Amino acid sequence: MFKGQKGVTLVALVVTIIVLLILAGVSISMVVGQNGILTRTRGSVDNQNAASAKEKISMAVSTLEMQYQTQWAADPTTTRADVYTAANVLTEIKNNGADPAEDKTSVSAALTATDGATVKVNGYTFTKVKIDADGALTMDADVKTPDNKTITLGQ
Repeated sequence: MFKGQKGVTLVALVVTIIVLLILAGVSISMVVGQNGILTRTRGSVDNQNAASAKEKISMAVSTLEMQYQTQWAADPTTTRADVYTAANVLTEIKNNGADPAEDKTSVSAALTATDGATVKVNGYTFTKVKIDADGALTMDADVKTPDNKTITLGQ
């Protein structure tokens, strides 16, 4: 009675559905899994924001180094400690576009302090930020994000 009919068998349909479910499971895990696209995107955003914060510190230091050189040319008794105060560094970081809120942007000490300073820019915390005798900026490569994760930036 059904010998001349053509069509999809129930077995073929079930196999197709199973294959589609497996593909869907793999796709979902690639998007939201532990090493998925969304997780890596969040990590990339943190790295970009931390690098931007580090750049604001570098720009502030460059501005203060120019101020130091100008003041030193007029008065050779001027020291870097006179220029790289916590207040001056904080002002310059804010001038470079950092969030002015105290809980987002702060400087713990002068950058000429022996142990350096802890500098927070837009919620990203940099430790051991300091200026050496030649005016070179150094800091730890590890940065705390606003949600307290530690990421490592390249030098």
